[in-house]
Amino acid sequence: MNDRLLGIILCGGRSTRMGRDKSALPHPAGGTFLSHAIERLSGLCGQTCVSGAATIESMDVETIVDRTPHRGPAGGIAASLRFAEDHGYAACLVTPIDMPDLTTDDLRRLVELWMAKQSLCCAESDPEG
Repeated sequence: MNDRLLGIILCGGRSTRMGRDKSALPHPAGGTFLSHAIERLSGLCGQTCVSGAATIESMDVETIVDRTPHRGPAGGIAASLRFAEDHGYAACLVTPIDMPDLTTDDLRRLVELWMAKQSLCCAESDPEG
């Protein structure tokens, strides 16, 4: 675990495609999308927060409320970076709520890269598989 790293779960969209709150959707492996997102980050980051427009009260995580709701992920990331700076974190590990195939191992590789380089790291999926 890296205590200098703040884990952020982006959960601020309107969920229009899903028809309901994405965080409460059932995850293919059981539980909810939110419970899996929290679990993915829990062993990697000093603290995990949900960034969104509303409070998530069903889990033991702090919510970072978007200053302007429903403006896309950039607003949530900006609010999360302010929170991280105010609370002494060196960086944020940001993941969206709606990526059921993302694993802790995927995120661990990003953290290891960040720790080695001490600079911005990002990942994208390989469309070829």
